[in-house]
Order: sequence, then structure tokens, then C-alpha cells
Amino acid sequence: MTREISRRAVVVSGFLGAVGGAAGAFEIPEIVEATSQKAFVLTADWFAGLMQQINANVISDGIEKGFDAAWKGWQPNIVSVAGTTDPFGKGVDAYVGEIFGHPYPPVAFACYSKGKYSDPATDKLAAFVDTGQKSILFEPWAWQALGQFVQQITSGASGSDLAVRQRLAAIALAPADTTPSTGESPEGSVAWMSYQARGGKVEISRLETTVQVTAWGYPGADGGPTEKRFELLKPRDPSAT
Repeated sequence: MTREISRRAVVVSGFLGAVGGAAGAFEIPEIVEATSQKAFVLTADWFAGLMQQINANVISDGIEKGFDAAWKGWQPNIVSVAGTTDPFGKGVDAYVGEIFGHPYPPVAFACYSKGKYSDPATDKLAAFVDTGQKSILFEPWAWQALGQFVQQITSGASGSDLAVRQRLAAIALAPADTTPSTGESPEGSVAWMSYQARGGKVEISRLETTVQVTAWGYPGADGGPTEKRFELLKPRDPSAT
């Protein structure tokens, strides 16, 4: 159930900063939910799968193959920020592998793991904005809920319809600001975070194993925010039947 991270992975330590400017509003059309949905499977390949769902690209590959010039200055900044972050607390090494980029808002993503092997039970998702100089961190329960949200949006779609849904998912859910509001109850049974995406505000709240995502950038039938609830999943071996 573990997957070795790219050999280019680097050990990082420090504290993850959370400072950024406000993002502007972005109007998007309402689209109908996909009628055919695949199950969201939690495996060691979750990060690459989530990046595929939103059509993000590996930044290093993009630079080598002529990816958007706007990303060329991102990787040094991300490496610099990653080198001074500590997503798992003081004294705990973290490893980061490939870095993916998406043009909306634009944003880059990286997966932090406690060791050389990815573990979806403890991995954390980092999103970088402002040319990679600022970042926001998602706990496992938060990125898992986002992944299930994206799965519902994109499942069953193909071609141009899939492309629209992928773009919508990125605009509605990808951070455009790195000043999140977070909190947790003393017992740890309740937790929440909110942040600004390009399409609007996003709130993620957890009550034990149930997580609700409210996205103002993904319009509901009444024109208001869409609310979706998900049950947290246990990591599963991809070879299991």
C-alpha cells in the first residue's frame, strides 16, 4: 500500500507559511452533474490521480517540453519554500516528489510524505501560489474530501465535457489565496478550514469521519454554493480485488 516517491524527492524541514492576497471573483456557468460516477479509491497513487482529475501537469516536464513560460520561474521558488517548511511538526522529516502545475488560478501542487514511501493516511497536500512563493497545507481529511468532490464533478465525462469539468474543478476548488482560516476542537473530533479559490470561497468541515465541502465557485441549482458530504475512506491496496 506504499509507493516510493521519485528519487528526486528532497527532505524538507521548517514551518509552512500561510500568507497571501485576496483573489478576485470569477463567474462561471452552472453545469449538470455527471450521471455516471466512479468510486473514489484511496491508494498510494492518490496524488497523481488527483492531478490527473484536474488536468494538472508536472512542472519539470513542462519546462523541458515548452510548457507555459509563466511556470519557468516557479520551481526554484517552490523548492526554496519547501526547504523551509515542516508539515509534520518539528523534528519530523518530510519528503516531496514531483510538483504539478495548473494555469488556474495559477497554482502548483506537491505531496508531502513522512518518508520515502507515499501513505495516503498521513500524506499532506501543499498548494503554491504567487509564483510558488506562498503555500497552503491540506490535512489528509481535507484533500480527501476535495478529491471526492472532483471525482463527482468529472466522473462519466469525456472529451470537451471533461475538459470543462476539469477547469471548473480547478477554478472552484484550487486555492488562489494562502490565508486560510483553520481550527480544531480540543478532542480533535471536529476540524475545519476555509480559503479563497478563484471562483469563490471554499469551506471544508469535518465531524469525526464525515466531511462537508461547500464551494461558492461551483454553482448549485439555486445559484448558491454547492454543498457535498463525504465519508472518509480507509487507504486501500490498489492490487486488492
